[in-house]
Amino acid sequence: MTGNKLRLYLGYWRRQESDVHPGKYHVSLLLTAKKPRNDLPTAKRYHAVNPIDCETKTEIWKFEILQTEARTTKLAGVMLLGKVPPDVTMEGIEEILKKVHVPTPEEAQKINWHCRHWVLEALEGLMVGGVILTPPSSPQEMWNTGRSFVEDKTARVDGYPVQSKWLYTCDMSGKEISSEIRPL
Repeated sequence: MTGNKLRLYLGYWRRQESDVHPGKYHVSLLLTAKKPRNDLPTAKRYHAVNPIDCETKTEIWKFEILQTEARTTKLAGVMLLGKVPPDVTMEGIEEILKKVHVPTPEEAQKINWHCRHWVLEALEGLMVGGVILTPPSSPQEMWNTGRSFVEDKTARVDGYPVQSKWLYTCDMSGKEISSEIRPL
C-alpha cells in the first residue's frame, strides 16, 4: 500500500440478522490504497469479532486486523472517512486501534456490546489521533449516516451487496460520491 495515498473507510458487511447479531451489517474500518485492485489483498480490515471459544463455549470478543481485498462479496457499502494524512503511518493507525477497549465476555453480555461499539470508540480515537480530520458529527452520527446510506442504496435487494456496480460510497455527510472500489 506504499506509494499510493491511503483511504480510510467505515465499511458495512452484510450478515444474517439474529439475536446474537442484531442489524443487517457487521461494521468495521477498511484501510486501502487509492483505486485498489480487487484481485489482490491490498487492504486491511480492522474490527472486533466474537468467535466461540471451543473450551468454554463462550463468545470471546477480540480485535482483529485482517489483510483482505478491498472489495469482498459481503461488502455492501462504505463511508469515506478521508485520505490518511501524509504524516500518519499504517503502524500509527494500528497503534491507535489496538488501544480500543474490547470487553471480557461478562462485560460484553452485561452491556449488550457489539462490533458497532468497538467502531464508535475507534472513530473517537482516530479523531483524537489526527487520522480523521474535521468530522461533521459524532462517531454515533457518522455510523448512523453510513448505515442509512447503505440501507437506502441496497433496499431493493434486502441490504445485500450489488456486486456488478462500483461499491456504494458516501462522504461523512451521507452524500453519495464516486467510488474508487471496483465491481467484482
